[in-house]
Amino acid sequence: AVVELREGAAGLSKCLTTLLLAETNIHFSYPLLVRSERDNPLLALHLEDADFATGLLEQQGFHILCQEDLSR
Repeated sequence: AVVELREGAAGLSKCLTTLLLAETNIHFSYPLLVRSERDNPLLALHLEDADFATGLLEQQGFHILCQEDLSR
């Protein structure tokens, strides 16, 4: 999953806290150098249960990007 962090460091904290409280595992993560439409930082996450985690993050107001959003 690729998450757009609209609030910078506070957005990162909120994203990770959301996943922690849901008790889902993050196998690894890394920042993307691709820019979003809104010029916000992007974080790629490899998650234990991607469908569950992305649904949860969307409920918390995060924008989840898909392949079409990242392709040029």
